[in-house]
Amino acid sequence: MTQLCFTFCASRDGASHVADTLSELQQAVLAVSSTEARTANELAMAAAINRGVTETYRKRVHELHRAGLLRVAGVRSCRYSGRECRTYTKKLNVNHYDKK
Repeated sequence: MTQLCFTFCASRDGASHVADTLSELQQAVLAVSSTEARTANELAMAAAINRGVTETYRKRVHELHRAGLLRVAGVRSCRYSGRECRTYTKKLNVNHYDKK
């Protein structure tokens, strides 16, 4: 598993540092996340369009959540599986986070 290390970012340079530490798959998932709550499957389907296997992207959702870049917004039925699932949104304010 990729280990992520984030520092406090108050500038564009700092924000680009965070983006540089994410894998391409994580960046793709983060790019399709927004303030609209989506399940991990829905984010994976959006990120994987013309790119690859959705399961690979779904796992990145949980990594981004653990890293503090996505937050749990609630629970609802997934559009793809029909099962009750957590929904995630992009966390708007990323504070100091250091995971080793």
